[in-house]
Amino acid sequence: MVYDIGRGRRFPVNPKKKLLIVRHSALNGDFDLEKIVRECGELQPHIEREVSVCLEGDLTQVRGTGEIILTHQTLFSPSEARYERLRADGIAVPLDGVLQKIADYNATHPNQRVVICLELKIPTSEQTISTAVKELKHYGLLDDVFFDSYFGPRLGQAKRTSFMQLGYTLPCTLHLLAKLGPVNINLPGAPRHCYDIVTASLPSAFGEPTDHMIYGAVKSLEEIKRLAANNLVVGLYDRRKDGSVTRMARASIGNKIEFRHPYLGN
Repeated sequence: MVYDIGRGRRFPVNPKKKLLIVRHSALNGDFDLEKIVRECGELQPHIEREVSVCLEGDLTQVRGTGEIILTHQTLFSPSEARYERLRADGIAVPLDGVLQKIADYNATHPNQRVVICLELKIPTSEQTISTAVKELKHYGLLDDVFFDSYFGPRLGQAKRTSFMQLGYTLPCTLHLLAKLGPVNINLPGAPRHCYDIVTASLPSAFGEPTDHMIYGAVKSLEEIKRLAANNLVVGLYDRRKDGSVTRMARASIGNKIEFRHPYLGN
């Protein structure tokens, strides 16, 4: 079920009752879903709202073949040869296999459905977004997904494509460079109609939230507990296991096995 969070905006969870715990890059490999759900559930004693697990991954396509995949490619889509190397390393997977895995889990756990966050990068094509929407519909996951991106034009494509196919738009979050109280600092080309809420890294977000949002790069249990107490916080990226801020910054750029495996939940 998708919930109205005000001003015509829809989101996969009701923030008054649930808090998304996002696992960064988890969809980009052969993740252990049961283990991730169990680990996220360990936060429940510290949070008044119900924990809702969200797995994030990066949507793109193989250059030349157009196969829809999940892997951390920010600037260029991988060639077929590179994709095969990434897949052998366990840091790239076909989209349909991931959706099948989550659909199977959600079908047997209707009260503990896993939410999907698909991040759109520079190389993510409009055709890939269109195919992803069709696949999400096929697997019955339209109520369990939102798109995220630093790049407003990609979110605009997601909004336009989902409306053309479904008659309504799927939820989108704009990833900010920084947030200074009510002021959002983002890459150009992100009109307000292309996103529903924003995501900001905790180290670059200052002041209390003034609207519904998601926090990234949350590094401690104390921070999790503090943020969870505010119902404007829709979710947060639990990055306690992901090393230093410097390592996370390097991992946000590189797509190598030494960066990616800590995030796969294995």
